[in-house]
Amino acid sequence: MVYIFLADGFEDMEAVQPRDLLLRAGIKVKTVSVGAKTVKSAFGLAVTADITEDEFDPSDADAVVFPGGMPGAANLAASKTVKNAVAFALGHNRVIGAICAAPGVVLANTGALSGKRYTCYPGYETAEGTYTAAKTERDGNLITANGPAAAAKFAAALAGAVSSSKAEKFIEDMYKEYIKVPCGLRRAFRKGLCLSATSAAAAAAVVVVAAAAASAVVEAEAVSAAGKDKDKDNYPPAAVISEHEISPREI
Repeated sequence: MVYIFLADGFEDMEAVQPRDLLLRAGIKVKTVSVGAKTVKSAFGLAVTADITEDEFDPSDADAVVFPGGMPGAANLAASKTVKNAVAFALGHNRVIGAICAAPGVVLANTGALSGKRYTCYPGYETAEGTYTAAKTERDGNLITANGPAAAAKFAAALAGAVSSSKAEKFIEDMYKEYIKVPCGLRRAFRKGLCLSATSAAAAAAVVVVAAAAASAVVEAEAVSAAGKDKDKDNYPPAAVISEHEISPREI
């Protein structure tokens, strides 16, 4: 079982995408909430976890995973359950996964990084271990990644560690197919191509795909720029509306 810990302020992509891809690869996954059972992401997505931290039993854990995002990573680091989960994983040869700010925030002073190679979001490095600045890094049972743009590769590395190389390749191949559309749209954006639709429904579909692609591009370029501004993890709240509030004129 892979346990993904969630606290208020977790980064959406770093939690949801690995969960989705691991499940598709046939790996059992449960989310664990820190605090209330329903937590909100950095972008305002409300997620009801499978279990609360009080219900967490590490005995069947193959891996414990910690998304980044702020203040999500800080909230995880403050949890005694999270500290105990890391200690259990270290003492029982289980996999520890951390992405974005989590390696330097959640795993700091736990011993998980000691003598290990790791990566994280720029600006969250720690003196423990050896920071490599890679997108993803695996050193034994420690798997780390540097941000949202590496979420799929992070999931693939986790799959390889807890399951098999076949599961890892399954996710890698899926990611390659998935990324074709965003890359194509990115080229279109750079050429100034205007996309049109003949109906509000078609226009909405185009906007949804374009927005997802643009989001992925922004995240990838933010990480590749290797900026040191920690405020980049403090995301603005997302606008949340119902289907009845959608105005075709705004599409």
